Amino acid sequence: MAGPDSSPSTSPETSRGHASRIDRSYYTRTAPLLLGRRWLMFLAFVAALGWSAWALTDKSRQLAPGAVVAAHATWENDCQACHVPLSPIREGGWQEQVIAGSATHPAKCEKCHALASHSLRQLPAEVGSCSSCHVDHRGREADISRVADTTCTACHGDISAHSIAAAGEPTPVLPSVTRFDADHHPPFRSLAADPGRVKFSHGRHLRAGLTLSAGGGADKVAWTYDRLPAADRARYLPAGVSETDLVQLDCAACHQFASDLPLDVSLRDLRPVSALLAGRAPGAIALPVEFERHCSACHQLPADASATAATLADAGTAADTSAGAPSQLPHGLDAGAIRRYLETRAVAALHAPPEGAPPGERRPLPVAHVPEPPRDAASLDEIRVGVDARRLLVRGVCEKCHQVDPVTLAAEGSLVAALAGDRAPQEGWFGVGPSGIKVVWLEKARFDHSAHRSWSCRECHAGAYPPALPPADVLASSPLDHGQVLIAGKESCLGCHAPRQRDAASGREFGGARFDCVECHGYHGHGHLSPLPVAF
Repeated sequence: MAGPDSSPSTSPETSRGHASRIDRSYYTRTAPLLLGRRWLMFLAFVAALGWSAWALTDKSRQLAPGAVVAAHATWENDCQACHVPLSPIREGGWQEQVIAGSATHPAKCEKCHALASHSLRQLPAEVGSCSSCHVDHRGREADISRVADTTCTACHGDISAHSIAAAGEPTPVLPSVTRFDADHHPPFRSLAADPGRVKFSHGRHLRAGLTLSAGGGADKVAWTYDRLPAADRARYLPAGVSETDLVQLDCAACHQFASDLPLDVSLRDLRPVSALLAGRAPGAIALPVEFERHCSACHQLPADASATAATLADAGTAADTSAGAPSQLPHGLDAGAIRRYLETRAVAALHAPPEGAPPGERRPLPVAHVPEPPRDAASLDEIRVGVDARRLLVRGVCEKCHQVDPVTLAAEGSLVAALAGDRAPQEGWFGVGPSGIKVVWLEKARFDHSAHRSWSCRECHAGAYPPALPPADVLASSPLDHGQVLIAGKESCLGCHAPRQRDAASGREFGGARFDCVECHGYHGHGHLSPLPVAF
């Protein structure tokens, strides 16, 4: 039989038993939790005291983590210029939840930076404040316009999901962009087609010894420097080259920059420069090609049937305005101005002094408008024949380089119609519309030629150069290339604008230049080349 202590007792514990287990001196010792709380309160008090002392001695550094960017240095001590009390300058801060009515204030920035919206397709709820991308107080030399790629790829990584459709249009399907490389960036959209209306061949113009058909036949007239007008000869003739050598053009003969203009440039030449280059870096964009500056030295615009190709090929006929020289049609006239000019030339030819007449003798010109048709029908027919002959000639000259459109002109403004009393519309005339040559090709990106001046033009524009064939095949091997886009695509950029790496096959290193989004693209107004802010 087991003893009384061999099994556990099943009797309940009494209150006296409970009390015997409590340490009656517990209140004389500090509990660890209470001790930790006291230390935290002490440290908070010390930190607040130190912060207050710092605020009294160096208030500016306490409130601003660093100096503002150099462009904002004027307002560095005027916090109210950018900040609103108790309101965050960036959205998403804790103040927006704690302080009622707290909100960002982009109007503070828009007082100086009146910029256009990014895109009509952008979701309004995703448009952040200015400071959500441009963070200041990072030092005088900081570039707050260079934002991280994530600010762009947050939407453009799946751009279709972050775009809205315009009224009556389907939801746009746009290519997504996550980085600049061959696989994650689409081809340049601006290079899809050439809108130009000018017939041109870069290959023919870059051949040595430009030629001109004499009389429309197969015989070619060699174009040498001594056939150029004296005013243009000095510009085209390279140093150390004889005037009897064949003309050899290069890219710079037509594609000039503001820094290439002579110091005595006229006010007329400054108009396209100031309009195009305002706000652009010097040397970034080539100036527009103009007929008077770049083409007229070789290409004439004869308005008389006597101006054959052979006479135009003679030395000195280019831009020759002496007596007896072929009449030159001014470039850039519309259809009505062309008609008026040719009619005036026909009337002037009719009333020129007869052959063998004494010098100085002139037959009087008729007045521009007469109340009755002239009785001399033969003279009127002669004027019409002269106008028709000149019209066919000028149309052929214009069609050599331009796309012409048929035009029907009203009788008003016609000298022939006024002389004949005819009010019927005149058919058979033609007009030359705008050339459509794009001055800025990469409209949604930024490109600076001066930053790439160490590269030759052939590196990016190889298609503009003629193939290496004998000169006899110049016409056959250099067709008109006005329908081809000869501007470089992204494949020409990836050799430099990519991470530095080494080609496994050749061992050559490439890349290393910046390739982040803002290196080429802007945000406000679709890009760097928006001429004026656009209000939506």
